[in-house]
Amino acid sequence: LDDFITVAHMFPDYDLIAAHCVNNYVRELAEKTAGLNRVYTDTTFCSAAKIADAVEVMGDDKILLGTDYPFTTIADAYAQVEIALRDKPESLYKVAYGNAARLLRIED
Repeated sequence: LDDFITVAHMFPDYDLIAAHCVNNYVRELAEKTAGLNRVYTDTTFCSAAKIADAVEVMGDDKILLGTDYPFTTIADAYAQVEIALRDKPESLYKVAYGNAARLLRIED
């Protein structure tokens, strides 16, 4: 994570995704990249509780659905996001699709 944070500060105009950070490092990532608007992380292997916490800590614009297929299924990964954000439809849309679509410049 330290190397990622160093690179993020060196290249603040690049979109960078810190893979797998929601599970254990989201607070450290958020703290050490505060003010960097192009740093993201994903929900790979995360429980709904950790996903909900990550959205609170980093905001729903910085979290991406992650699957780590074939180690888990897409359905299982999406189910955790859906549980975490079932009362926040806009956040669910962003995490499950909208943020990745924006980064990849995919139009609806």
